[in-house]
Amino acid sequence: MVLPEDSKTDENSQGWATARTGTPKESQKPYRDILLRYVDVCNKVMSANRQRFPYRQIWSAGEHALSGRSVVLALHDDGTLARCVVAMGEASISVEMVNPSQSPCQCQQLTVYPVKLGYVLEVITEPDRYIADPSLINWDWLQD
Repeated sequence: MVLPEDSKTDENSQGWATARTGTPKESQKPYRDILLRYVDVCNKVMSANRQRFPYRQIWSAGEHALSGRSVVLALHDDGTLARCVVAMGEASISVEMVNPSQSPCQCQQLTVYPVKLGYVLEVITEPDRYIADPSLINWDWLQD
Protein backbone atom coordinates (compact mmCIF):
# COMPACT_ATOMS: atom_id res chain seq x y z
CA MET A 1 0.00 0.00 0.00
CA VAL A 2 1.39 3.41 -0.89
CA LEU A 3 0.99 6.03 1.79
CA PRO A 4 1.33 9.80 1.54
CA GLU A 5 4.91 10.85 2.25
CA ASP A 6 3.90 13.09 5.14
CA SER A 7 2.03 10.35 6.95
CA LYS A 8 3.07 8.36 9.96
CA THR A 9 2.35 4.65 9.93
CA ASP A 10 1.27 2.20 12.56
CA GLU A 11 1.38 -1.57 12.13
CA ASN A 12 -1.81 -3.41 12.99
CA SER A 13 -2.01 -7.07 13.99
CA GLN A 14 -2.06 -8.20 10.35
CA GLY A 15 1.10 -6.27 9.55
CA TRP A 16 -0.70 -3.69 7.40
CA ALA A 17 0.52 -0.12 7.63
CA THR A 18 -2.23 2.34 8.41
CA ALA A 19 -1.93 6.02 7.64
CA ARG A 20 -2.26 8.86 10.11
CA THR A 21 -2.15 12.22 8.38
CA GLY A 22 -3.33 15.70 9.17
CA THR A 23 -6.22 16.06 6.72
CA PRO A 24 -9.28 13.81 6.57
CA LYS A 25 -9.11 13.42 2.80
CA GLU A 26 -5.45 12.32 2.82
CA SER A 27 -5.86 9.96 5.76
CA GLN A 28 -8.95 8.34 4.28
CA LYS A 29 -7.38 7.45 0.89
CA PRO A 30 -5.69 4.19 1.99
CA TYR A 31 -8.89 3.15 3.75
CA ARG A 32 -11.02 3.95 0.71
CA ASP A 33 -8.72 1.72 -1.36
CA ILE A 34 -9.03 -1.07 1.23
CA LEU A 35 -12.83 -0.81 1.20
CA LEU A 36 -12.90 -0.90 -2.62
CA ARG A 37 -10.66 -3.98 -2.61
CA TYR A 38 -13.03 -5.64 -0.14
CA VAL A 39 -16.04 -5.04 -2.40
CA ASP A 40 -13.97 -6.31 -5.33
CA VAL A 41 -13.28 -9.57 -3.45
CA CYS A 42 -17.01 -9.85 -2.65
CA ASN A 43 -17.75 -9.50 -6.37
CA LYS A 44 -15.18 -12.21 -7.17
CA VAL A 45 -16.77 -14.46 -4.55
CA MET A 46 -20.18 -13.93 -6.14
CA SER A 47 -18.89 -14.49 -9.66
CA ALA A 48 -17.05 -17.69 -8.79
CA ASN A 49 -19.98 -19.13 -6.83
CA ARG A 50 -22.97 -17.73 -8.71
CA GLN A 51 -24.44 -21.14 -9.53
CA ARG A 52 -23.59 -22.93 -6.26
CA PHE A 53 -26.24 -23.87 -3.75
CA PRO A 54 -27.09 -22.14 -1.40
CA TYR A 55 -25.24 -18.99 -2.47
CA ARG A 56 -27.31 -18.43 -5.60
CA GLN A 57 -30.44 -18.43 -3.41
CA ILE A 58 -28.86 -16.17 -0.78
CA TRP A 59 -27.80 -13.58 -3.34
CA SER A 60 -31.13 -13.79 -5.17
CA ALA A 61 -32.90 -13.17 -1.87
CA GLY A 62 -30.54 -10.24 -1.23
CA GLU A 63 -31.26 -8.78 -4.65
CA HIS A 64 -34.98 -9.10 -3.95
CA ALA A 65 -34.73 -7.70 -0.40
CA LEU A 66 -32.78 -4.65 -1.48
CA SER A 67 -34.63 -4.32 -4.81
CA GLY A 68 -32.46 -1.54 -6.16
CA ARG A 69 -31.97 0.18 -2.82
CA SER A 70 -28.52 0.99 -1.52
CA VAL A 71 -26.85 0.61 1.85
CA VAL A 72 -23.71 2.17 3.29
CA LEU A 73 -20.72 0.00 4.23
CA ALA A 74 -18.69 1.83 6.85
CA LEU A 75 -15.11 0.66 7.44
CA HIS A 76 -14.30 1.25 11.09
CA ASP A 77 -11.62 0.79 13.70
CA ASP A 78 -12.03 3.16 16.63
CA GLY A 79 -14.18 5.36 14.40
CA THR A 80 -15.28 5.42 10.78
CA LEU A 81 -12.35 5.32 8.36
CA ALA A 82 -14.17 5.18 5.00
CA ARG A 83 -17.70 4.75 3.69
CA CYS A 84 -19.19 3.58 0.43
CA VAL A 85 -22.69 3.16 -0.90
CA VAL A 86 -23.30 -0.32 -2.28
CA ALA A 87 -26.20 -1.87 -4.14
CA MET A 88 -26.79 -5.50 -4.98
CA GLY A 89 -27.19 -6.00 -8.70
CA GLU A 90 -28.12 -9.04 -10.73
CA ALA A 91 -24.51 -10.11 -11.21
CA SER A 92 -22.44 -7.96 -8.88
CA ILE A 93 -22.28 -5.35 -6.17
CA SER A 94 -22.06 -1.79 -7.42
CA VAL A 95 -20.12 0.65 -5.30
CA GLU A 96 -19.88 4.42 -4.99
CA MET A 97 -17.44 5.92 -2.54
CA VAL A 98 -18.71 8.57 -0.16
CA ASN A 99 -16.54 11.65 -0.36
CA PRO A 100 -14.99 12.38 3.04
CA SER A 101 -16.10 16.00 2.76
CA GLN A 102 -19.74 14.98 2.17
CA SER A 103 -21.91 15.65 5.13
CA PRO A 104 -23.18 12.47 6.80
CA CYS A 105 -26.77 13.62 6.29
CA GLN A 106 -26.49 12.88 2.55
CA CYS A 107 -26.41 9.17 3.44
CA GLN A 108 -28.63 9.49 6.50
CA GLN A 109 -31.65 7.81 4.93
CA LEU A 110 -29.58 4.71 4.06
CA THR A 111 -28.93 1.85 6.45
CA VAL A 112 -25.30 1.77 7.59
CA TYR A 113 -23.52 -1.54 8.09
CA PRO A 114 -20.19 -1.31 9.91
CA VAL A 115 -17.37 -3.61 8.79
CA LYS A 116 -14.30 -3.98 10.95
CA LEU A 117 -10.94 -3.05 9.48
CA GLY A 118 -9.31 -6.24 10.80
CA TYR A 119 -11.91 -8.43 9.10
CA VAL A 120 -11.64 -6.55 5.80
CA LEU A 121 -7.84 -6.83 5.87
CA GLU A 122 -8.15 -10.60 6.37
CA VAL A 123 -10.50 -10.85 3.37
CA ILE A 124 -8.32 -8.85 1.01
CA THR A 125 -5.16 -10.61 2.20
CA GLU A 126 -6.55 -14.09 1.47
CA PRO A 127 -9.18 -13.64 -1.26
CA ASP A 128 -8.84 -17.23 -2.51
CA ARG A 129 -9.92 -18.55 0.88
CA TYR A 130 -13.12 -16.50 0.72
CA ILE A 131 -13.77 -17.34 -2.94
CA ALA A 132 -13.54 -21.04 -2.02
CA ASP A 133 -15.88 -20.61 0.96
CA PRO A 134 -18.37 -17.74 0.49
CA SER A 135 -19.88 -18.42 3.92
CA LEU A 136 -16.83 -16.69 5.42
CA ILE A 137 -17.99 -13.35 3.97
CA ASN A 138 -20.40 -11.39 6.15
CA TRP A 139 -23.44 -10.91 3.89
CA ASP A 140 -25.65 -9.42 6.65
CA TRP A 141 -26.07 -6.15 4.75
CA LEU A 142 -28.12 -8.06 2.14
CA GLN A 143 -30.93 -8.51 4.63
CA ASP A 144 -31.92 -4.84 4.83
